[in-house]
Amino acid sequence: MQTTSNITIGGENRNIADNTARQLANSIYEGVNLEELHAAEITESFGGDPWAWIQARIRAGNYRGINVGDSIAFQRQLNNQNVTQRAVVLGIDTYRPFGGFGRCIDFMFQMTDQGVPWNLVANNNGIMPEQSDGFNRIPWMVSNLRAWLNGLQQWTPNSATAQGESVQVDYRGAGIIDSLSPELVNVVAPKLLRLSDRATAGLLLSENNGFRMSGEASLGRLWIPTEVEVIGHPVVGSSFDTGNQRQYPFFLNNRRRISMVRSLMWLLTSASGTTSGIAAFESSSNNGGVRVVPANTANIPGSFQMGFMVCFRVQ
Repeated sequence: MQTTSNITIGGENRNIADNTARQLANSIYEGVNLEELHAAEITESFGGDPWAWIQARIRAGNYRGINVGDSIAFQRQLNNQNVTQRAVVLGIDTYRPFGGFGRCIDFMFQMTDQGVPWNLVANNNGIMPEQSDGFNRIPWMVSNLRAWLNGLQQWTPNSATAQGESVQVDYRGAGIIDSLSPELVNVVAPKLLRLSDRATAGLLLSENNGFRMSGEASLGRLWIPTEVEVIGHPVVGSSFDTGNQRQYPFFLNNRRRISMVRSLMWLLTSASGTTSGIAAFESSSNNGGVRVVPANTANIPGSFQMGFMVCFRVQ
């Protein structure tokens, strides 16, 4: 008589005879199209809108039939044309154990069709003077890339030699978030995360000098993952960067990291030991999949343009 045993996947008790459970347990699960798997539910209860469906499922804490690596299609505008892409599930309630974070699913889609610099100049610092909330001391919060992704008007570093010089960029109406379908944008929530400061008046710093919760300012509605969230530990970043960061389950499987990357991808982390470099991920790198790239890089000569793992949260 054949016997089976149970395993727990995403908090759900599953029989090992379940093919999906077996694939997840052995890190070979490729993910499924959630619109097809749950087509009847999405059509009958949500008028065919998969993003309204996934938000309702999250708020109910009902993740049955939803796994890391599954995906949902969405539309975005590119060169005045609608382009269909798939957003993959990075993690389910990944940050909930830290407290203060409700139920959520974090998604990611790749962009390799536009090369945009992390900053306008080779500077990986925040800016001074410090604002009342102190968020401008955090490099990501004043980065050109954050402003571009989220369609923001904000101040960003404009000098690679002296702290305190900045310029205002204005991407209002021209951000990546402005190119996404309304059905998706309607369910996207900001992500809060503890991030490092790197700013002192009159100086450019090569190391972080503190950390804070990004608070109500948030990473933005669109963001890119940190080095720790992809690799699981600092490689070129500082130990300050660990904070409350967690590696996303999607990236636990190195096979996924290698197979998904077809470009050098910006990460959110300022590199340690340099005033100009930002962590970037590539599957062919000899340094744990991470290398340091000057913050003002848009294209690698003779190679490719910088890409993005664009992330968003639904809760």
